[in-house]
Amino acid sequence: MNFAKGTSLDTASSAGYKRWLEQYCAAPIINKGDPTASPVGFWAVGTGCCDSRGSFTCDGAGDAGAHSALPIRSLNLGAHKTESFNKAIKMAAAVHGLEVAPETVLLMWAKDPHAIGKAAWWTATSIFGVLTLFGLCACCACQQGLTHISAMEANAGLWAT
Repeated sequence: MNFAKGTSLDTASSAGYKRWLEQYCAAPIINKGDPTASPVGFWAVGTGCCDSRGSFTCDGAGDAGAHSALPIRSLNLGAHKTESFNKAIKMAAAVHGLEVAPETVLLMWAKDPHAIGKAAWWTATSIFGVLTLFGLCACCACQQGLTHISAMEANAGLWAT
């Protein structure tokens, strides 16, 4: 998802919601030309990368050239994390006088979302390959073990006669 040049991440208007030991962070993505434009529907989120107010440093927040983001689906996060991010969004909106859109989009702010997607794909593919190799080795070891047991049983039958 690419944003227009006048759009930016407002790190000063961020907030963090602490749930147990995890800090859930949210910062609004606003139009610099009209920072009071309402309602705010796009929010950059992350965990453990902000203070309770301001200081949002998640993902590409520190990169002035970043104008893109990756959508984060609530289905992938789970109900508890989605609820925690929504509480952080409501906190940021309440503190900074922002109106939250009825449907918010959670995003990972980045300069190059394609590179993040490629890295995630290669990581997943590598893990799949390693686990497949491990499973193949486990199957071969089981087959060898069963073949050895079968041969031992056959040899035991020869000794008994």
